[in-house]
Amino acid sequence: MNRLLALSVLACSVLTGCGSSGGSSPASVKKYTFEFVKLDEGEVSTCTIFDGLEQNIDTKYVAYKTGPQNIDIHDENGIYSKSLTNKNGVITFSENDVPDGGYVSVIEYVPGSKNYQVLSIQKALLGDYLIRLNTGSGSDCYTTNKGISKKSGTASITDEGLASNYFQYITTQETTSLLVGTRNYKTSAYTDEKVLAKGYNGDGNDLIAYGFSTLNGTATELSEVPDSLDWYTDFDLNGLESLAVSLKKGNYTYAWFDAEFDPTLDTRKSFPFSYDESEWLYTATGSINDWKFHHNARFTDTLDVSLMANMDDSGNPEISYNGTSYIFDAPGISSSNDLIQRSYYYTETTGPNAALTHIIYSVPSSDGKVIIPDLKLDSPLSPEDFSDIAVSIVATESMDEDFVESFMRRFQPVDPNSGSFSSNEDSISLLLSPADQLKQRQNTEMNDYTLVER
Repeated sequence: MNRLLALSVLACSVLTGCGSSGGSSPASVKKYTFEFVKLDEGEVSTCTIFDGLEQNIDTKYVAYKTGPQNIDIHDENGIYSKSLTNKNGVITFSENDVPDGGYVSVIEYVPGSKNYQVLSIQKALLGDYLIRLNTGSGSDCYTTNKGISKKSGTASITDEGLASNYFQYITTQETTSLLVGTRNYKTSAYTDEKVLAKGYNGDGNDLIAYGFSTLNGTATELSEVPDSLDWYTDFDLNGLESLAVSLKKGNYTYAWFDAEFDPTLDTRKSFPFSYDESEWLYTATGSINDWKFHHNARFTDTLDVSLMANMDDSGNPEISYNGTSYIFDAPGISSSNDLIQRSYYYTETTGPNAALTHIIYSVPSSDGKVIIPDLKLDSPLSPEDFSDIAVSIVATESMDEDFVESFMRRFQPVDPNSGSFSSNEDSISLLLSPADQLKQRQNTEMNDYTLVER
């Protein structure tokens, strides 16, 4: 009897949701929003003012809402599925609109022209993105995500009993050269950011003191740098070009010291260090088997440069056709971590004149292959006939949305209105808003990853 009762309760629960207030809720469908803008040089008081990745600090831009010519959906084989329509520079769509493994392709061109610029993003990497276009003439400006508040003031220090006579001051806004005898310095920073002051014995690399000063606060007494730290690499020093050490304090990172080494003698020099600090980072750059790498990682009291991707000498990236789809093939990279790939190619034809710049963000297959969406353009622009090709692959511990977005935004052009972009700049790019500049810095400086390019 008890067994029959148990079975009846189980059947009731499975089939009808008995004993509940309506059964289980359906899984929510994720939605994404793309906003499209074009940057025009200048300033308007009511609009958000852009200055790029803080690299165009003297050039200001206003973003005006616009839209691309087409927004197409492709399936996992790159085959066209359907198109989406934006309204006043904004489009919202759901994950159900994009087949698993498929792509959203933003296609831009001037009507009547055959100069195409395309940005394709695979479903796994979709998010809410602000996207910069090159065409359009909207009158409504972008007014949200304005900059985070900053402040200006004086950082004051004392260094009694220390042999420091040169000083350096560092914030996210400024890194000074070595200043002789300057114990009070006017600078700017985010409202909750402190200033790292470093004291040197002479104008060389003899870092002997440091401290964190609050702008317009009482003078900070510098502490002696008490220790030094040896460091190592798990690859030949001939592959290393630079090793920069940073110190993290709160939400900010500060340049600490550039390590010294001699590849010809296979020697490394220890660098000034303090075991009193617990949050350190380093950035290593170099080249192995014709792959350029940029590696970022955290450490505490041991620094062993260990890349998160293996780089084999398997040749340059290529594009081929498998009978169904065009394939972007970038062999030679393997990793036990997650991989995200930026694939770039440029192709052009004459008679009639036509050109295509295509950027694809995707998760590559285990053998380094990426499907190229079939764009169905009104011109015979075959991916196999490329005249320029490049690839960037990042190995990361976590593919969270913030890191994915920061990876794609790092290819934002230095000059968005140049009209001519290099292979490491996205002609259609994710745009960094002023409000996200600090988050971008944190994502690129405080995560462990290895970026390789060719």
